[in-house]
Amino acid sequence: MTFTADLHVHSTASDGELSPSEVVAKAASLGIAAIALTDHDTVDGQQEAQLAGIQYGVQVIAGIELSAEYKQNEVHVLGYFIQPNQGSLKSKLEQLQQSRHKRALEMVQKLQSLGINLNWNQVKKYLQGSVVGRPHIARALVDIGSVRSVQEAFELYLKKGRPAYVPRYKLSPQEAIAMIHHSKGAAVMAHPGQLPDLSYLDELLQLDWQGIEVFHPDHNHETILNLQQIAKKHNLVATGGSDYHGSGRKYHNLGAYKVSKDVVETLKMRCQF
Repeated sequence: MTFTADLHVHSTASDGELSPSEVVAKAASLGIAAIALTDHDTVDGQQEAQLAGIQYGVQVIAGIELSAEYKQNEVHVLGYFIQPNQGSLKSKLEQLQQSRHKRALEMVQKLQSLGINLNWNQVKKYLQGSVVGRPHIARALVDIGSVRSVQEAFELYLKKGRPAYVPRYKLSPQEAIAMIHHSKGAAVMAHPGQLPDLSYLDELLQLDWQGIEVFHPDHNHETILNLQQIAKKHNLVATGGSDYHGSGRKYHNLGAYKVSKDVVETLKMRCQF
């Protein structure tokens, strides 16, 4: 069987629908040899995922996804083969989680001011880890019948520019990369095709990246070709993954975007030991 790896996967430790062990079991059922668990701002699901990996015969790469901001645009930074107990990663993550919690409370308050009968306890029941995000609020809005879907919740209330949106504290790309390097990992730019223009990469790629996410559900064929050339030009590992969160996102099915064993091994060699 050909070795394939999905290097962008989320679980209930942040805003995914499946627990870390359920994600690993699903990967095994699909014949995926390796996944990277890259939850937002947390490593809480790593131990459960690693144990499930042993049980199901799936290689689980310890990862994380950090949100940064560059020129008022979100830049997400993926970390791979991280060692969570190395450096200042855990203390920094605690700060980010506190910021997320404060933001979520403010968004619930804004929704209440709009006449929506949503309380914090209704959001809390969707939390299984220490990280709260907009998808948890969106699911609570669906549950109480205020919207028909998670996507509608974002479109009407939660996305930037909508009435319940609250900006979140973000790291700079340099800070996010440094956090990953201090934990002995490799830093990869996530889904750069989501940037307004690939010209933003000219400055961003002067930072100490080890890879760039080329293969992603939000990248069309032209974007993938352009990113492959950019990766080659800058000597970056061309990574990829489904950005799987669960059944609620079209085209983000687990294993929809995968990479080869060579990519995984090259990425590991680029780690900051």
